[in-house]
Amino acid sequence: MNQLRRRILERIQPWCIDSISRKEDSISISGWAVSGSQTREHLEIQSCGASLTKADFKVTRPDLESVFPFWPQATNSGFTCDFRLQPNLLDKEIRFSYGDKNIFPFNPFHEYAYPLDDSIAVPDPSGRLRVHGSDSLPSFLLEGYSTFRKLSEIISSTTTINKIKNARILDWGCGCGRVSRYFDTKDMQLWGADIDDFNLKWCEEQLNMKTLGISSNPTKNLPDSYFDLIFGISVMTHLHHDLQIAWLDELTRSLKSSGYLILTFHGLASALRNISDEGFEELLSQGFYDFGENPILKGAVPENKDYRDTYNTLNQIVLNWTEKLRVTKYFESLIGNHQDLIVLQKI
Repeated sequence: MNQLRRRILERIQPWCIDSISRKEDSISISGWAVSGSQTREHLEIQSCGASLTKADFKVTRPDLESVFPFWPQATNSGFTCDFRLQPNLLDKEIRFSYGDKNIFPFNPFHEYAYPLDDSIAVPDPSGRLRVHGSDSLPSFLLEGYSTFRKLSEIISSTTTINKIKNARILDWGCGCGRVSRYFDTKDMQLWGADIDDFNLKWCEEQLNMKTLGISSNPTKNLPDSYFDLIFGISVMTHLHHDLQIAWLDELTRSLKSSGYLILTFHGLASALRNISDEGFEELLSQGFYDFGENPILKGAVPENKDYRDTYNTLNQIVLNWTEKLRVTKYFESLIGNHQDLIVLQKI
């Protein structure tokens, strides 16, 4: 089992920025990166919008031994990098790409992006914590903007939404707008739906989103045949199999004919992290694995017992999610550089 997990890890080549800080015209990042190279001499992190001034790819990360116990180089996989921002980009964005010239190419869908324009309202720490798992504002902005960039590219390249005037788009499980905050709503109607009333109200007041309150179980309060596109980032990742199917029916009902549904899920790339060999074997054999309850929403929705950490294989999804939908595109290890993403279209 360890050999299989190592092969998957080496094929995906994940990396993670888990800390970012800005001071005037400089940006510092730190994190970890998988490499098939023992020496790590050829690793690079490139930036669009800044020049590298310092890099260290031999930082010790003892915390990763428990995350990737099957990966011998885990504890030596850390990095730190410092960059100097280009003057003409101080109010735009900076992007980071990771690769090894000798082994694997830079993957644009594994980029991180960080917004340098902080004029959009940000939620308070408690609101960020329930969505992001941390109240760190730089990390919240990094993950939200990186996801927005990837999602925007996927919408443009795999759907016809950009050709629809005043398209109706629903962010299902919007939280405090970590992703939706960056959409240009000039030519679209942007809606948000969530079980967290506090964050939903914040989105309505601060981001001018139209909102829909929902519960953990679908109650048919989404409008019929209304939305051109519904996306759910890190929502199916927290639902048991029966709730996944129930929500698929609800979301499909709310889509217009030929409307699109974009969902992320914990696939094999996510399952490499923290799950035991027994859990990984169950995922492979059953196509689904329930890691257990996730307590992150306890403060906002104390009665909710359905928020969990769950995992699906692609084969299980194709088998169970396509009664009224067809798969148009699949991306492995995309969101957060570990969650898979699937694009579906209503039949």
